[in-house]
Amino acid sequence: MRGDAITADSMDSNPEEWAEELNDLRLENRQLKERVAWFEKQLFGSKSEKRHVVPPEQESLLGSPTTTPAEASDQQTITYQRGKAKKQRPQDCATDAGLRFTDEVPIEVIKVTPPELEGAEAYQYEVIDTQVRHKLAQRPASYVVLQYEIPILKRRVPKDEPSTQAASTSHTGTGLLPH
Repeated sequence: MRGDAITADSMDSNPEEWAEELNDLRLENRQLKERVAWFEKQLFGSKSEKRHVVPPEQESLLGSPTTTPAEASDQQTITYQRGKAKKQRPQDCATDAGLRFTDEVPIEVIKVTPPELEGAEAYQYEVIDTQVRHKLAQRPASYVVLQYEIPILKRRVPKDEPSTQAASTSHTGTGLLPH
């Protein structure tokens, strides 16, 4: 009755046959949905691209694994620590970091004033040293070396108070600066 067209006369003639056909179609529909779900899981599942199925009948290409006994050696193991030597830089380096430039490249000196030296509490700090940093900046048609002079500060301690603070430096940004 599957291939037949459904008509009102055929439905009235045998209702038990129609009920059986309906149950068969529902069972087949459920089975087909399960198969489609399994195929979708295989195709689009979370590990679908990582899936590597090796047939059980395929043997290993390398054969069975073997172990070889370790041979006794007459060699001696010596461990030591080595320090890192300072790089030898050419004479034309401007800094220890190896920044090289000729007198043709202009140097722009930027004196950094830390916020501690400004304001009402500036008398509490003294400059104990100056840190110099060189950075290469690019201008539209040339380059310029920026020389930052950053003071290293120490807080003055009153004679009745013990010293607990270390020297500090103010912070500047790093990297290539467009100028």
